[in-house]
Amino acid sequence: VDGSPVNSLTMSRSDSPAVEANIVSTLGLTSLKVKIESSLITVAELEGMGLAAEMDVMNPKDDAMTEALEGLGFLPLDNLTNLSLPITKFMATLAALGAGEHTFTITATDASGSNTKALTITVE
Repeated sequence: VDGSPVNSLTMSRSDSPAVEANIVSTLGLTSLKVKIESSLITVAELEGMGLAAEMDVMNPKDDAMTEALEGLGFLPLDNLTNLSLPITKFMATLAALGAGEHTFTITATDASGSNTKALTITVE
């Protein structure tokens, strides 16, 4: 699994930048786990949105999570060798919450192993 370098992004509350996580696997992904750590979003709030602090995007735990991931544009996963996860829809939510830091850690796994990268978004 090839991944992009660890990134960080700082934005103002009025911003809503286009953000995508690009994941390449010549063997095809078998798992795509996302971990969300936030100074503002609680686990209960994530669950209220149908999400979880840690989830496997390829294997949502229930229908509510499937619907939430579809609403964000993460599903369906059409190309398991060259995947682009749009995070843009979630950016407006982060901006609306106010100043804080949010880290999205993505672990992509294929037959060759796993690769973990993080994106830290700071809202000022």
